[in-house]
Amino acid sequence: QLDVVPQMRVGGGAVLATIHQLDPIYVQMDYPMERIDSLKLGQSAEVVLDAFAQETFTGKVIRIAPVVSTKTRVLPVMLEIPNPDNRIRAGISGFVRVKSEKAATKTIPSVAVIKKQEKAMVVCVENSHAKIREVQTGAETNAGEIEILSGLANGEKVVMP
Repeated sequence: QLDVVPQMRVGGGAVLATIHQLDPIYVQMDYPMERIDSLKLGQSAEVVLDAFAQETFTGKVIRIAPVVSTKTRVLPVMLEIPNPDNRIRAGISGFVRVKSEKAATKTIPSVAVIKKQEKAMVVCVENSHAKIREVQTGAETNAGEIEILSGLANGEKVVMP
């Protein structure tokens, strides 16, 4: 056993940490803010690592960070990749291709919907003014969005609280 504290120097052969699990391995990527509408939890992703250039690993999106970097216009996304042979190690670089499947249905963040008894409403922007509009909603998705069946057209702007 080796007790260490911050700023302490230890010998070159000392073990400071032991990694017990490398399967699955987690990969963090930066996803472009402009394409966030095509990203959802559970979505499939292909990963090509520099150390294994001839192989493609398949993973899935398990976490989408709720913050966007205003400087780089990206948000952190966490992927889970099976690693049964423990071949993938920390520090390997590569690139990720997320398979986007644009939904045929319209969805908006569920926090933008105002529900009052049997009615559902949203605040839209029309001619630079906010207008309340009644909409018909469908199922809520696992990404915190709700399906809009009618009342909104594609590309309309919705105000969120």
